[in-house]
Formats: sequence, C-alpha cells, structure tokens
Amino acid sequence: HPDPNVVNWVAKYKKQIIGFVQLVNCGDHTGLYSGYWLFSLYVMIPWRGLGVGERLCKAVIERASSDCAQALRLFVAKSNLPAIHLYRELGFQEVVTPELKIQLEEEYNQTGHRRILMEKKIG
Repeated sequence: HPDPNVVNWVAKYKKQIIGFVQLVNCGDHTGLYSGYWLFSLYVMIPWRGLGVGERLCKAVIERASSDCAQALRLFVAKSNLPAIHLYRELGFQEVVTPELKIQLEEEYNQTGHRRILMEKKIG
C-alpha cells in the first residue's frame, strides 16, 4: 500500500525519467526525524544545471507549505557543492541539532563521508 506520508515527484522528458524527489512527513514525534523532509533528490547527469532539480524542490516546498509544515529539512553531502548552492538559493540554511550532530559524526567516523543538515522555515 502506498504510504500516505510520502509524496513522490518524477521529472520526465518525453517518456524518459530525468529526475526524482520525495517529500516525507515523519510526523510530530520527538525522534531525530520528526517533521517534513525532502529526500532523494536526483537529476540524471545530462539534465543537471538546467533547472530540473530546482523545479522538483519547489514542488516539495509548495506541498509542505500547503500541508502547513513549519519547516522542511534535508541532508546533503558536504562535498556536493552544486546541491548546497541550489538549496541555499531556495532558502535552506545549514543547522545543527545536538542529536543529529552526534549521529552525523558517528556516520562520518564509520564511512568517511560527511553530511550536513539544512532547513527551510516555511510557516
């Protein structure tokens, strides 16, 4: 059964899928991942830099806003400078929460890859 807390968007050119993104509502519980999250933004390489990712993100932001979300969060690899630039252009800012800081540091120690948390205030 489809999850009512997940909304997917697919960008297509003709019949080819060229991009994808998800909005996930993790609810109001007090866990690490409560609230609204932008997940899985992906644009195929030939289509990057053409506004596809921006349009997908704007669809997520609009839906989160219409759902009366207070904020929208996402994780991004610290090395993914084009994505970070896009998210900043859309109003996201890097944030640090004590709980996630510990988790992200452990992840970095295990994998060598660092992710950052970004958030956009909506409501």
